[in-house]
Amino acid sequence: MKKLEHFFIGSKLSPTNSIYENVRIKMNLYFSLVSLFGFLIAGLVILLSETADAIILPVSTSVLACIVHLICLKHIPSIRVSSFIFSTFIFVCIFSNIFLNNEILHLGTLLWIIILILYSLYTLGKAIGMIFAAVSVILYVFYLSFVLTSQINTLGDQLLDTVPLIVLEISIAFITILFTLNVYITSIRSTQSELILKNNELSQKNKEITRQHEEKIVMLKEIHHRVKNNLQIINSLIRLQSHKYKDNKFQMLFDDIQNRIFAMSAVHERIYKSQDLSDINIYNYFDELFKDLLNQYGATERVDYTLNTEVEYVNANYVIPIGLILNELISNSLKYGFKDKGNISFTYLLKGGCTVFDYRDDGKGFDVDKVSANFGLELIELLVEQMEGELKVICAEGRGVHYTISLPDIKD
Repeated sequence: MKKLEHFFIGSKLSPTNSIYENVRIKMNLYFSLVSLFGFLIAGLVILLSETADAIILPVSTSVLACIVHLICLKHIPSIRVSSFIFSTFIFVCIFSNIFLNNEILHLGTLLWIIILILYSLYTLGKAIGMIFAAVSVILYVFYLSFVLTSQINTLGDQLLDTVPLIVLEISIAFITILFTLNVYITSIRSTQSELILKNNELSQKNKEITRQHEEKIVMLKEIHHRVKNNLQIINSLIRLQSHKYKDNKFQMLFDDIQNRIFAMSAVHERIYKSQDLSDINIYNYFDELFKDLLNQYGATERVDYTLNTEVEYVNANYVIPIGLILNELISNSLKYGFKDKGNISFTYLLKGGCTVFDYRDDGKGFDVDKVSANFGLELIELLVEQMEGELKVICAEGRGVHYTISLPDIKD
């Protein structure tokens, strides 16, 4: 069987086909071979019969149909085309024999019609198969209603002589059905075994992918943990170095550097503690940043803040620049904006397809022209530019500050 498969349908059996498609291709070959074998046996039996002339022609044409089908399987790329040619050939053989051959009753032909219908449904699909079924049923009912009685009258005394041929026809049809069903069931079992094997292979691959994914997560968390520790070491070194300088101006510069480093290290800390390495809970991060800076500047009791975010999670790639921007704004408000008490309002929301954050304080404000060279403001402008955003600054002396930053939608 394997050699026959390779010769007739070897080019059509492909690993890229679905398992069921390969089974359908094999069924075409098996059905044609079984039918050919059955018709050849019938031909040999008929040649020894006294009434051989009655069915020698339909048997011969059926053998020819099987041979044509095998040739089509070998040379025509499309299995559906081969199946359609074979189904049409068999259909013509069956009904030309029914209506043109009056030397035998065609009671056993019903089985061949059933075989044809099942074959066409399986190989050609429901639509074409139903067309074959409908036309076949209509023609056979017409035969039983209008032609059968005429044939019985024509045969007369010869009617009994056709009984062995009818029995032979029914026997061959049954053998063909049983053998084809056996091949079909065997193919289905083989297909199920192959599916189970492939499912097991996929399951093993999924387990391996899951294991590798978990290893990468652990590795990435470890990397973020080490980055955070290294940033803390850098912060400690800067703090130690700052103790050598008594000038308040230098101390403020060192404090600004340490706050910026903290804003970055806090992101890495949240990443390695999070289940999701790609997104950060932005509200918790902003809240922690506010509290740390208020504590750093001793403003916990005198400055209140309001934090509002419509976006719950932000991609980790954007959190560090956003955190640095917010760090600069809060630091400037606490250092320069409030003489005593004050309020800070920060809103982070989605608006018109953009991510917008709005920062305000009610401090003393400043003249933009006088602080245009300030490093903190330059850093904010640079970070906004890197994120392809837009910065608007509205402030005046005695009326607080108002920053509006519009960014592309970065919630994902």
